[in-house]
Amino acid sequence: MFTTCRTFYVKEYGGECGCTEIEWDSLEKAIAYSRRYAKGLRFAGVQIIDNSTDKMVFEITSDFEEYSYMEDSNTTMFNEKEMQLVNEACEELKKIKTAKDFYSIVDAVNKKYGCDIANKSREIVGCYNSAQYPMEEVKTEAVEIKKAEELAKVKYYPINEDMARRASELNRFYTYQAGSATDKYHQMVDIAVEVAEKQKKRIDPIYHAKIDSLLDMYSRRLAENLNKGYEIDCRVPSILICGAGNFPTKKKEKQNAARDKNLAEYVEIDALLNKIRSTGTGGISSDDPQAIEKLQIKLAKLEDLQAQMKAVNAYYHKEKRLVGCPELSDQQVKVMTEAMAVGRMTVPFEPYQLANNSQKIRNVKDRINELVKRKKEPKQDGWAFDGGEVVFNTEINRLQIVFEDKPSEEKRKSLKHNGFRWSPSQGAWQRQITNNAVYAAKMVTKGA
Repeated sequence: MFTTCRTFYVKEYGGECGCTEIEWDSLEKAIAYSRRYAKGLRFAGVQIIDNSTDKMVFEITSDFEEYSYMEDSNTTMFNEKEMQLVNEACEELKKIKTAKDFYSIVDAVNKKYGCDIANKSREIVGCYNSAQYPMEEVKTEAVEIKKAEELAKVKYYPINEDMARRASELNRFYTYQAGSATDKYHQMVDIAVEVAEKQKKRIDPIYHAKIDSLLDMYSRRLAENLNKGYEIDCRVPSILICGAGNFPTKKKEKQNAARDKNLAEYVEIDALLNKIRSTGTGGISSDDPQAIEKLQIKLAKLEDLQAQMKAVNAYYHKEKRLVGCPELSDQQVKVMTEAMAVGRMTVPFEPYQLANNSQKIRNVKDRINELVKRKKEPKQDGWAFDGGEVVFNTEINRLQIVFEDKPSEEKRKSLKHNGFRWSPSQGAWQRQITNNAVYAAKMVTKGA
């Protein structure tokens, strides 16, 4: 397996960087993907990591130059003079402090010392990709203080130490260390905090509250899952501890089934980390309470881009060149001039690019108007039926069916077939409010 780490400038060239990681089953696919996205004004570089060795095997720099670091069968040998150059290159690579420094210094080392020496020095230093470095340089002391402050905000939930000790005594031969279960839990939560803080740096602050909510959910559910696991381990001791005589086989089978169920729940909890990693990178859901505000921010960015493209095209029509364009940096001028020469383009931004971005602007405006209109509409009234009621919960944009008693298996199948899902937190069967949802609710509750 191979992983591509594609780094790009979030807003403008030389500004804040973002990183996208994708796994591939072959090197050829990873290289094809890398070359396909090695273009554009915001491209900062891409590296391919071999997951089996955790080493970089291929790279495209910010100057669109390709470097292959595949190891041959015969290992490259360096003489004394070349090793001196390797050491010099290592010293230069150690100067990298931020992701922004990574590409300029690595490019300089590649050009100055050559591919073989640069590759050896990067292997020695452990300098593989920009994702290893922070977006901005900060003092180590400041980082530790900030990390301590963030950890102080995290709510740790209690771990049942007595149950954990008892579970250890019934299933293991070694002596349980007091507080080790709580330490294990804290370490897992601290890792989640690092994931959350890393994601916060990549996205708009408007999403930070959602990440904090997911982090608290992870902390709470993880504590509940671990405590449940210790309780399950206490039900039946290990056969190695108590011996095989009169061993309660049936109880052991039930215990193993409970363990499997608890493990499946842990997998769901661990998936919350992926939700944290993806927060703020996908589309904007209409269910989001801040959907209008987020769409307005997106609209402003699209309008700024449209204005920039028009300004660049106007400057080019007037001057017949891009040099000196106030809308572009020197590097952007260089990249776009080369792209125009290769693609035989008559303008920096072609008509289809302007048309596509204009359509995106109209789509976002339509969504904003639709959400504003929906917000102003009078609240819809639900209805009662035999055994329950239908509720329009506009705060979370859900149509809910509340039953007085647990519905029959046939009724539950009908609910699922019509798109309704059980929500323990709401105590109702629900789906997003739409015309189809209203129709489905009437069909399900008809004659109930």
